[in-house]
Amino acid sequence: MQIGEDHNFDKLAIYYGAKLVTEQPSEGMMFRELNKTVSINIVEFNFIPDTPYFHNCYKIINPATGKDDKLHDVFERHYIELRKFINPYREITTALDRWSTFLTQAHQPREKGSNGQAVELPLSTRRHAQHRLSHVVRPRNAGGIGIVDPVRLPK
Repeated sequence: MQIGEDHNFDKLAIYYGAKLVTEQPSEGMMFRELNKTVSINIVEFNFIPDTPYFHNCYKIINPATGKDDKLHDVFERHYIELRKFINPYREITTALDRWSTFLTQAHQPREKGSNGQAVELPLSTRRHAQHRLSHVVRPRNAGGIGIVDPVRLPK
């Protein structure tokens, strides 16, 4: 997760993604056994110009056909630009929408009820969300993405 604006972040993401691939093979391993490396890059700034989409996926493609031809499936890069995520609650339909809502609005423990009035989410719901996130995100020094300034909930 990248909080500070860094327009060279794509190179950093490619570097770490490539490192995951090159660390896989052991001596004598067949290269057909390489696992696919999926990189999910969450940025808190507008990173990809000229697109309104908050989620963009990149793969290696054949520029002549615009297809991946299923030849190079080792790399897949996802960029999620949180500033471009503007879905209102009633339009949240996918797991990515729910995670993006959590990441952009976790500091606001309220949502609108059916009457349009703000209602506070139960503490148990907020704890459950934080618990689930802690299992997804590992500390940066353990090979994960890390979290800058996690939200602390009352006991």
